Amino acid sequence: MGRLMSRLLANIEQLPGPTVAALNGPAIGGGTELALAFDMRVAADTTYLRFAQTRMGITTGWQGIERLCRIVGYSRCLHLMLSGRTVGAEEARGLGLVDEVWPADSFDRELDAFLCDLAEAGDAGLAVKHILRATSRALELSSGELELRLLRELWDRPTRRLAMQNSLRK
Repeated sequence: MGRLMSRLLANIEQLPGPTVAALNGPAIGGGTELALAFDMRVAADTTYLRFAQTRMGITTGWQGIERLCRIVGYSRCLHLMLSGRTVGAEEARGLGLVDEVWPADSFDRELDAFLCDLAEAGDAGLAVKHILRATSRALELSSGELELRLLRELWDRPTRRLAMQNSLRK
């Protein structure tokens, strides 16, 4: 699963045009990792994000740590990963996790307008995308193998199974 998802998210990152994750609800664990693979993230004001992996006794396995570190910086990444705390949409915008926050009741309308603005950028938007992608690649920490190896080491541990069962009860 880890390798499949890593490839899928890498494919999202390599799409030729700008990508936007539209978050209109909670993004927890893998959902947050998925959102980080997109170039931009927009959220309804009722959205919240959380890296729940640490509380389940595992680590990210889809290069979430690498992406989060690039997006919010080392210290904030470390805090979010270790605490596993919930981050609301407005705080996520302040951290740079999401780019726009709109009221849930007008989210679809705002998203349509946002996407139309991006489409109007045309080739200039694609040039910016390529510059951003080249910069992002220059800052990559690794190929993701470290996260996959760490996840494998933690996955079958009895403490992970117990923590996962407990987290589902809360």
